Amino acid sequence: MPSFYIELPAPLSRHNNNTSRSARPSLAETSIKSSSKPKNVADVQNIKPSPETNNNGIKRKRSTSDLAGSGALNVKKPRDSTRGKSGDKPAPRPSKSTQSGHAVTQPKWTPISTAVSYDEIMERMHLREFLARFQPLTKFAQAHLDTLSRLSAPAYRYLPRATLKAVLIALLDLVGADGSSTLRRECQATIKYVRAAKGNLDIIWDALAELRHTSYSELPDPRSPPNDDYDSEPSNDEEEPTGRVTRQTSKQARLSQPSLPPNDDSLDFELVCGAQFLPILVFLAEIALQTPSVRSDIDVAMRTLAIAAHKTHVAKIAEEKERWAKQRLQFSSSLSGLEETKSQEKAAKGGKAPRGDPATLSKIKELKSKKKIAEAKHQQTIRALTVSFNMELRTYSSRSTFLGSDHLGRQFFILASPPRPSHTEARWDNWSTFVACWGKKENGLKPTWYGFDDPCELRNLATALGEAKSSGPMPTNKIDVLVKSLLQFAEFLENRAE
Repeated sequence: MPSFYIELPAPLSRHNNNTSRSARPSLAETSIKSSSKPKNVADVQNIKPSPETNNNGIKRKRSTSDLAGSGALNVKKPRDSTRGKSGDKPAPRPSKSTQSGHAVTQPKWTPISTAVSYDEIMERMHLREFLARFQPLTKFAQAHLDTLSRLSAPAYRYLPRATLKAVLIALLDLVGADGSSTLRRECQATIKYVRAAKGNLDIIWDALAELRHTSYSELPDPRSPPNDDYDSEPSNDEEEPTGRVTRQTSKQARLSQPSLPPNDDSLDFELVCGAQFLPILVFLAEIALQTPSVRSDIDVAMRTLAIAAHKTHVAKIAEEKERWAKQRLQFSSSLSGLEETKSQEKAAKGGKAPRGDPATLSKIKELKSKKKIAEAKHQQTIRALTVSFNMELRTYSSRSTFLGSDHLGRQFFILASPPRPSHTEARWDNWSTFVACWGKKENGLKPTWYGFDDPCELRNLATALGEAKSSGPMPTNKIDVLVKSLLQFAEFLENRAE
C-alpha cells in the first residue's frame, strides 16, 4: 500500500515582513523614470564610483531597463536535463495527507498462513455466522461455535465429528420446524440417525442421502477427501458408560438401539473428516433462511433480544450517571469547605497571605486532581458501555460480518460474538478475535488474508483508509462507514482487554 506523506505549504514572502508587495512598475514606466532622473557626476565623467560612494549612497533595486541594457535579462537558468522527457510520466499528485509535512503511520499487516481457498473460507464464515446469529434459537453450544471460528484450520482439524453432529441437529431442527408433517417427520428421523451414528461418517451420510431421496433432491454430495496426509481423526464423542454387561442389559440395548438408515453406495470416495460435509451444511443453512415462518420467528426473536439489550444498556448508563452525580456532589461539597477555610485563613492573617495557607491550597489542588481523574473514568465507563452495546447489536443483526471494501478493493470482515482476545501465538486461529482482510497489501502482490487484532494498529488502519479514500472508485460515504466500524472494534478490544 502506498505510503502517505504531507508536503509543507510554500513559505510566505520574505519582503516587508510577509506583507503584500507593492505593484511592480511596467517596463515603459521604469524606462521613463530612469531617463528622467539626473545622472550623477560619476556617470557624466565616466568615472567608476568608489566603494565609499556606493556605501554612502541610497541603494536602488535594479529595474527592468537596467537588466535589459546590461544584457542580464536574456540570461536564463539552465533547465534540468532530466525534466521534460517524453518517456517520463508526471509524478502523482500528493494526497491531502502529504501536504502538511507529516507521514501517516502505516498499520502492521499480519498475514494469516492457511492453505484453505478463499471460497471455502467464505463458506466456513457463512456457516459460523448463521449459527452465531441464531444461537439463542438453536441453543448451539459456545464450545462448538469457537471450533467453527477456526476458519483457516486444515480440513482434518476444522470440523470435529462432535461439532458436525451438533451442527446437523441444529440445522435439521430449524429446517423441519416450518415444513409439512412429512418433512418434519423426515427431519426428526434424520436427527435420530445422526445421534445413533456416534461419529460414524458413513452412517451420517446414509441418513442425509435418505433425506435427499425423500425431501431435498438438491442436497449436494460431500466433498472428496483432502489430498494431504492425515492422521485418523478422533470421533470426539462421549464414550459409552461402562459397567457389568449381562444378557438382559445386552438385550435391552439391542431393543433400544434405533434402526440405521439404508446404506448408500453412490459415493466413489472415502469419508474421512467432517469438513467434507461443509457443502451440505451450507445448503441446510440457506434452506433455513428461506423458510418464511422460521425467518419470521428469527426476526421477532432478534428484535426482542435487541430491545432487551437496549433496555439493559439504558439501565447501565443511568446507573453510572447516578453514581457519578453522587460522587461529583461529594467533590463539590469538599471543595466548598476548603474554599471557605481558605477565605477564613486569609481574613485571619489580615491579607498578609493573599492566596491562603499553603496546606489548604495543597488540599484544594489535590482534590481538584482527584475530581478530574474520576470524571475521566466516568466518561470512559460511558464510552465502554456504548461500544459494548453497539457490538451486541451487531450480533443481533441479520448480516453484519462484511464491513466493506477500501479504495483498493480489499474486503474487511468481523465475526459476530467475539470472545475475550488472546495475545498468544495461536490467537490467529480464532477469527472472531480480530479483523480479517482479504486482498493485496500493495499493488503487485498476491492477495491473501491479513489479520488486525491490536487497537493501535486498527486505528492506524482506519486513519490510512480515511486519508486514501479519495484516490479510489469507492464512494467516500462507504469508506467512512468502514472506518467507523474499525474504530468501534478497536475500542471494543480495548475494553475487553481491561
